[in-house]
Amino acid sequence: MTKDRKKEKLNLSKRVWEIDFMRGLAILLVAFDHALFDMAYLFGEAWTSSNNIGLIKAQDFAYSFDVSALKDFWWPFFIILFFIVSGISTSFSRNNFKRGLKLAMVAVLLTVGSVFLEDYVGISGITIYFGVLHCIAASILIITLIDAILNKIPKMNRILKALIFWVLGILIVLFYNSNFSPIGSGTLESTIQTDNLFLGIFIHVEAFWRLTADYFPLVPYIGYFSLGTAIGLILYSNKQSLIPKLNGAWHLPITIPGRHSAFIYLGVRAIDIAILALITYIITGSFL
Repeated sequence: MTKDRKKEKLNLSKRVWEIDFMRGLAILLVAFDHALFDMAYLFGEAWTSSNNIGLIKAQDFAYSFDVSALKDFWWPFFIILFFIVSGISTSFSRNNFKRGLKLAMVAVLLTVGSVFLEDYVGISGITIYFGVLHCIAASILIITLIDAILNKIPKMNRILKALIFWVLGILIVLFYNSNFSPIGSGTLESTIQTDNLFLGIFIHVEAFWRLTADYFPLVPYIGYFSLGTAIGLILYSNKQSLIPKLNGAWHLPITIPGRHSAFIYLGVRAIDIAILALITYIITGSFL
């Protein structure tokens, strides 16, 4: 066996592959959804008015999918899965506070980049103020702070801590579901009508939603993150795969994106918009 193969086998054995797999599957499907959303709405008007049969059919397919029952089912499923897996991942990080700060910096760069593209390049409707990366970064930092406080309590142990995170997650999700439209229902209006945009970071506020192209307030998503944290504390306390016999090179096309989900999210969206803009320009003579 060559050194490279030995190194690859060692790297595979060290990874809890099923976590990377679930995260990778979720992020790839979210990227796919974003691509269809851009085709339906961001470039939709230019495509439907282009008189190009190919663009018109593509926009029609993307729009049909966006309003379909299939999306109403799988979109919330994979978004919730992504947050739960992100919560589980806190069990594997040596320094969650540092990881949260790094992701927060990436999220800020995403906001700056999207503002630039909308204000100076002219691609409207893409500014992101508090999207999925912002929410996950905030969730990591908040859960890490709660974890640090719990560690100060005498006789606190892993099982009790997991129970606290589980109850916290359930309460947040139940609070959301009892006051707001269920995720994936297609109803986007919030029961909270206010001009306080800062509140929109914590819970769905319609005025905030209308400003941002990607919107994931902390409630209910930090609830799913907290549930994932509890699962990680119970099932992955030894930081090892639960199904090591299925580990192998077969899952790399999905687990590799899962290991770098934040950059996949950023890179694929940027490439997607660039490609669609180029196609639009070649056929219509305009980027939008």
